[in-house]
Amino acid sequence: MTHRALFLYDNGPTLRRVVQRPIVRALLAQDTTLALGVASGDEWLFADLVGPRCRLVVVPLPASRKGALVDLRRWCPPDHVAIDCDTNAYADTRSPDWAAQTTVVARRLAAAGLHDLQAPAAATVPMADLPAVALPWTPARPTVYLDLDRHVDPQVHFVFDLPRLLAVLPDHDFACTAPPAMGDPRLVDVSRWSPLARATLSTCCDVLVGSCWLPFVLTLHERNRDRAKVVCGFDPFTYAALWDYPGNPLEHVATMDELAGFLAAHRRRHQTRPPALAAGR
Repeated sequence: MTHRALFLYDNGPTLRRVVQRPIVRALLAQDTTLALGVASGDEWLFADLVGPRCRLVVVPLPASRKGALVDLRRWCPPDHVAIDCDTNAYADTRSPDWAAQTTVVARRLAAAGLHDLQAPAAATVPMADLPAVALPWTPARPTVYLDLDRHVDPQVHFVFDLPRLLAVLPDHDFACTAPPAMGDPRLVDVSRWSPLARATLSTCCDVLVGSCWLPFVLTLHERNRDRAKVVCGFDPFTYAALWDYPGNPLEHVATMDELAGFLAAHRRRHQTRPPALAAGR
């Protein structure tokens, strides 16, 4: 009889695992039992998916920003098959996109002899959809989700000109995921918020602005699928687009001039929309 109890893990940075949530859902839709290996403090990643056939295996050590301090595979239950979800395992999957996720899982399942299990189809791209939580602060005006957190992406050196952003969007607030370098009542510091709170906040914002893909994965909600979004400082010809899908409105900009132009164009479009539409989210 084919073994259908799986231990899913990834020793990389915690936020990289946000995009594995659709993988977990797809495997649970088949006749499997899952144990999800997480470092201490990372239970929030999958807590809402726990059920009769899905449980967490919490390693008694916290993760660093760069990843697990020990190999999570060591906590694989003896009656489970370990499935490493790290997309860096193969030269052709080193990308934070859905196709890479599905390819890795398909290869791991095949290597384990689990040919009756299927990795999700790469053609239909789901969103990560973290659960919503209550917010310490809710935007009362149009707000930009400004992801200033550098996290662990050393290749990104984009510098945000905050005074210029405030001038380009004088009627917007900015929810900053890292402490802003200047004080202004329209720069709201949400850096101490939990990842789930920041993820929920993104669904209340009009525009999503990021620079490093790992923090920006918190915005991958179904409600944000068609929301205006831009990633700054990434060369799309060198790095794959973050979580690309048909109709993805995500744009890439290289300079502050381009970002200012993107936001100014968004403001013009918003101001010219009929009131009923402009009020909608």
